[in-house]
Amino acid sequence: MREYQETVIIGGRLTIEDIVRVARKQAPVALSAERKKIISRFREKVEAFLREDRVVYGITTGVGPFWQKRIFPEDSMLMQEKFIMSHSCNVGDPFPEEVVRAFLLVLVNNLTQGHTCIRLDTVETLLAMLNKGVTPYIPQKGSVGYLQPGAHMALVLYGRGKAYFQGQLMTGAEAMNRAGLALIRLEAKEGLSLMNNSSFMTAVGSLALHDAINLAKLCDIAGALSFEALQGNISHFDSRLCTVRPYPGMRKTVDNLNCLLAGSTRDGVSTRRLQDALSIRMIPQVHGACKDAIRYVEQNLHTELASISDNPLVFEEADQAVVVHGGNCDGAPVGLVLDVLAIPVGEMANISDRRLYRLLDPSLSGLPPFLINNGGLNSGFMITQYTAAALVAENKLLAQPVSVDSIPTAGGQEDYVSFGCIAAKKVRTMVENLRNVVAIELLAASQALDLSPPANFGAGTKETYLAVREAVPFMEEDRVICEDIEVISQLILSGELVKRVETKTGALAY
Repeated sequence: MREYQETVIIGGRLTIEDIVRVARKQAPVALSAERKKIISRFREKVEAFLREDRVVYGITTGVGPFWQKRIFPEDSMLMQEKFIMSHSCNVGDPFPEEVVRAFLLVLVNNLTQGHTCIRLDTVETLLAMLNKGVTPYIPQKGSVGYLQPGAHMALVLYGRGKAYFQGQLMTGAEAMNRAGLALIRLEAKEGLSLMNNSSFMTAVGSLALHDAINLAKLCDIAGALSFEALQGNISHFDSRLCTVRPYPGMRKTVDNLNCLLAGSTRDGVSTRRLQDALSIRMIPQVHGACKDAIRYVEQNLHTELASISDNPLVFEEADQAVVVHGGNCDGAPVGLVLDVLAIPVGEMANISDRRLYRLLDPSLSGLPPFLINNGGLNSGFMITQYTAAALVAENKLLAQPVSVDSIPTAGGQEDYVSFGCIAAKKVRTMVENLRNVVAIELLAASQALDLSPPANFGAGTKETYLAVREAVPFMEEDRVICEDIEVISQLILSGELVKRVETKTGALAY
């Protein structure tokens, strides 16, 4: 069922939030009248190339090392079909439907800005698939940066491959038929354009970035809640520290923490500790550096969403159609920044786990061991930290950059590849891991506060505690704790927890 009815119009600046609305909330999508005109104008150029039998890569030539092989205009449609079939060779489990929906949106936005020469009929079919819920089945493994995701998607246009419709997996032909959509055959250049771009990694990365921004705020919230439970020293969040180390992220984190903790009386006993452990004391420095890195990634992804990635591209100069063969299809600008995004995501998980550890150790927290009464018979939160440690360890492995590697392909013609799809896929996994680590910290900090002497909470931390307790009760004795973690993880993913806290603190910065 569609959750969000406001239509996303493809014609101006596509935002990360637009992608989330279409991918996760099934917002309808439409093409602006101006984009339709652009599509038709540039498509005429390809028709002229075919009439002239001009030598243009992927239109009247083969692809990759076959660029020297001429293709007759009458074979152009057959060549597109063969492109799609031969490039559909990914393996493994399929990407979730939200990822493929995001891909369709980003791809249409990319191809309709001009220069790529896609047909309007093809674009309208892709938009109808989005709006009617036909989601192509795209296996996750095999792409070095482009090609295969688009090929698996395009199979459905021919009635081949597989697709989801109304949550059920079926053949591409059946999905299109049930949605009332006609099958189409791709014409000259279209098969290449659907595959030869960075749209897939950009779509996956955009969803991961959206979640990372939400989690950057959540980490401040969880850190403040742990600060309350551990009776931290509020002087560590003195804004004067930012004047002599003026990083934007550090300043924003200090402001967030002071808003979250405003009105708390727990810092009144903080003089018992001159300096807290680094995982508490250095929240502004660590979270702040992560926010600065996240904003760098956001800036670059917005640039990519406003860009055209395809090869070749057609330009209009003095009433002439000029073909430029280049490398705008390469994924390095996106793959590299998604490798960058992996670092703050991993770092925020690291420091969250360290705060969790302190909450569970009675020698560090002054609270019952593992935050449970009648320990021994009960294990309490003991093993939740094992889970967090495992997720952190996995993130450390995944944080290793893939963009520094390359394996030659296509007989040496494509002797460098970005591996950007792998970068996108791994950072998506890392974001999920971070979300679960933070969920565990929130549960543990709330339990710790229940076991602490009464005191006034801060404005934001009180609302956080209430939200957690409305979703998950105090743990009197051991229970199936993975269910609690899942509840809080979903509360985080929905964005509702941050929104609720912001009603008390105002907008939190990232």
